[in-house]
Amino acid sequence: MQIFIFCSFSPAFANQESTSLPWSFLEQHRAQILQLESDDEALAFFHSATTQEPEGLRSHSKSQSGPSLKPSAKIKEAITSYLRSLGATTHAQTFREILAKPSTTILPTSTDLLPSEAQLQWIIKQPTLQTLKPVIDFYEQLSTWSTTTTSLTLPPGDEFAKFASYYDQTYQDWNESPLSWVSIFKENGQKGIEDKLLEYWQTSDHLATQRTSSSAIHDVYAQHYIQTRLLPMFRANLLTHVIQ
Repeated sequence: MQIFIFCSFSPAFANQESTSLPWSFLEQHRAQILQLESDDEALAFFHSATTQEPEGLRSHSKSQSGPSLKPSAKIKEAITSYLRSLGATTHAQTFREILAKPSTTILPTSTDLLPSEAQLQWIIKQPTLQTLKPVIDFYEQLSTWSTTTTSLTLPPGDEFAKFASYYDQTYQDWNESPLSWVSIFKENGQKGIEDKLLEYWQTSDHLATQRTSSSAIHDVYAQHYIQTRLLPMFRANLLTHVIQ
């Protein structure tokens, strides 16, 4: 609240509704906000941005001279918190826009989306924004995996249906239990998933068919399951966290 009281005295906000302040400010200064890496930079930027007077107010303000407002320590803290939140919101919006596109198979890396590691560290200094880091780490794992996974053509027959049914029943989708795909992926990465996708070939369900299967078939089934089941599910899981 203190920051908005302070802003209300600023010429830059004179003609704006208080309810539109955060979003209009973000849209107007998005590029600059995405370059902030410290409290000092944030305060200097905010001072510069909020002392810019709209053209129509310049002549009016010249005729009304008075002492300039200086922010207190609490207001400075509110300003840096506000700008960190806007930075985190901007990154979340970027990830959400990419993840929400079902046609996008290969995800750009987070390093292509984030201006710098220094800004991320500055943002997550705020306790309420620390959840951004695991989301970005998960995104990075997923984007790396999406660039190395190729779609392979399934051989004829119904074996893949049995393969998929085994995993659909054995491993849960995305909760936090050890047997969820998300937990396995977060803990052991791509290799952990690929190791799990070899289990089926040792099950009685498969052995009962008395089929011989080559490692090439194993790879085809694993890659197809990853492409059609796991990558879409991980994207949906990550999108849920970004929206939250």
